[in-house]
Amino acid sequence: MTATNPTYPSNSSSPFPMPYSVAVGRILEPQPEECNTYLQTTIIKGQVPSNLDYYSPQSDVETVYKACHGAGTDNKMLTKALIKLGSEQMQVLQVAYKQQRQKDIIALIESETSGVYRTGLVLLVSGALRGDAYLLQQALRQNQENMLAIFIELVVGRSKQDLATLREYVSAVNNINLDQTILEALPKDNLALKQSFRKCLLEGVSTRGYDVEREVATLKKFFDSKTGEHYSDVLDIILDSPEAHLRNVASGYKSKYYDVDLSAAIIRSSIDKATQKVLLYAVLSVEEDGEGLNRDARRINAAIEERNELLLTIRLVRAHWYLARFQRVIVASDFLRPGKGSLLIRVSSLTAGWHNRNLRKLLKGIIKVSAPPS
Repeated sequence: MTATNPTYPSNSSSPFPMPYSVAVGRILEPQPEECNTYLQTTIIKGQVPSNLDYYSPQSDVETVYKACHGAGTDNKMLTKALIKLGSEQMQVLQVAYKQQRQKDIIALIESETSGVYRTGLVLLVSGALRGDAYLLQQALRQNQENMLAIFIELVVGRSKQDLATLREYVSAVNNINLDQTILEALPKDNLALKQSFRKCLLEGVSTRGYDVEREVATLKKFFDSKTGEHYSDVLDIILDSPEAHLRNVASGYKSKYYDVDLSAAIIRSSIDKATQKVLLYAVLSVEEDGEGLNRDARRINAAIEERNELLLTIRLVRAHWYLARFQRVIVASDFLRPGKGSLLIRVSSLTAGWHNRNLRKLLKGIIKVSAPPS
């Protein structure tokens, strides 16, 4: 599991964008020193303004309207207008469009598009928080594999604050109980998987004592045992620990047990494959680069190789909200696939064909406007 790491570039009416970074074609959002955030994007709470100091939505309102009210939808115009906006700007655009055109822009996009392209464009125009609320509902319509993948990215390894924000939003806006919706949708016969998600969804901060040496020993006992003893403790350690502590545990495990990564031990364990995916997502956020960059790059690469357009679209759109981080994920994605072409080339290859032209333009556009300067 260990790899040499790449070198990264340095760097209400709508209840609920990203640190400043360099990008070509992207409207940049200065992040206040103190603000409410979700997925590292700014949440506008209370009354959403009609303009921001660095963004006026009027021209985008007109562009979206024209794109959707001609002789057929002008998807090129629509995509070009939206890919340059950050999450905070999308919140302003949603309100401005409703005020000026008396229609919800997301409902408009849904009615004018189709397929995975529609999913990607709705995610994009929704912004980070509303987009995740949309994804929660979309997950319920997918096959078991895609549903699990989406649930993992929505809740595993997330901060307690992000989970609380998402929980509050889907309850208030969609009348959905986040925890109940996810747990009831999981396979009824996989109790271990349900238990792992319950641990991820815990609201309070754990009060157990954090002891790296003791927890490393507990993990080793579990992996050496065939009885399943200490399984609950393993879930506590991996799924209910602060990120910094889990990083120390993963490092301690590798140091103590012959340079074996904790992720490798999970893969070799008797834990069922679905539950392994949950645990690996959390552990790979702290192994290798320590920030989950390689993990996210691998998941994007895997979606390309598995030809899973839905998961690729979801992962690219969600990743692009946090621009500075997404730039580093793009670098990692290319580094992990030497000789396979850039991320832009590989995405173009997956979405080749007349029927995918709109999706191809959307995903290529997201990568182009977010890519680190060469």
